[in-house]
Amino acid sequence: MLRVRNSVLAALIGATSAIVALNQVRAEEKSLTFVSYQGTLQDSQIKAWQQPYTASQNVQFENDSPPDGAKLKAMVEAGAVSWDVMDQGAAFAEQNCGKLLEKLDLSKIDTSQFPEGSVSECGLPVYFFALTFVYNTEKYKDHPPTKLADFFDLKNFPGTRVLPPDISLGTLEYALMADGVDAKNLYPIDVDRALKKLDTIKSSIIFTKTNGALQQALVDGQADMGFAVTGRVIASAKAGAPIAPVWDKTILGWDALIVPKGTPNLATAMDFVQFVSQPEQNKRFAELAGVIAATSKATPDYSDLNKTFNPRLHDENGDKVLLSNVKWWAANLNSVIAKVTPWMSR
Repeated sequence: MLRVRNSVLAALIGATSAIVALNQVRAEEKSLTFVSYQGTLQDSQIKAWQQPYTASQNVQFENDSPPDGAKLKAMVEAGAVSWDVMDQGAAFAEQNCGKLLEKLDLSKIDTSQFPEGSVSECGLPVYFFALTFVYNTEKYKDHPPTKLADFFDLKNFPGTRVLPPDISLGTLEYALMADGVDAKNLYPIDVDRALKKLDTIKSSIIFTKTNGALQQALVDGQADMGFAVTGRVIASAKAGAPIAPVWDKTILGWDALIVPKGTPNLATAMDFVQFVSQPEQNKRFAELAGVIAATSKATPDYSDLNKTFNPRLHDENGDKVLLSNVKWWAANLNSVIAKVTPWMSR
């Protein structure tokens, strides 16, 4: 019996030593696992954020995708977190602050450079994007749409419409404004009224499960109009889609850097977030990805194509650019999905 106990004890000591050694090696290597959305976006994050950080701090990166909330939850609950920094929606940061996410060290970050209300305890804005109303310029070359209401007008603008897979990006808000709701009174969102407005064009809607599928619908001409986020609109145009924006009311959302609760590289993760918050990193990323810079101190030199689809660079927009109410979405997303999902299948 004693021999068995000693064997078990030796095994436990060996396992513990292996774990300690692994953590020490990882600490000495100073590596971070960064999680984002692949494609042009993540490639731009590697070039604008990771490569200069590696050069200055000798921190190596592993990249993973996608930043799945369910997977993160499983990691945190199991006490086996392998992700260090993630790019996620601002509403996710609000919903999971202190539960799945670490509170950020904001003491070293100039939060005044970000739009009011965009910085949260667990999420730092790193880029903004518009849910852009785009149309096929060949389909509507003689009679282009000019306002949100035209998206919902099948009589004067017949054709297929494509919607983004994420309902929180602005689709419901656009439906309400097209139905006469003032932009100042969008929240709380009247989901039933918005769905009733969408019912008027439902027979012509293409529902997509991914932003990649939405992009493809614009590129290959399946969709004649669509609501799509900035990055996908630009990628579609680069791929040859004959599209142009309609600047009426435009909803801006944003993504944030978040730090998973229980990361073994907390100090390095926090330092990286602080590094990304600096204007130079923000400027470079916005230029590469074509997104809207998060900080007012960044002055990106956008390409002509990126300028075309950036609502902040069009003087006629003025106060027509609206920030999504992320706090409302964080509190109500689940109940909205519970209504929208059965509506889509009817």
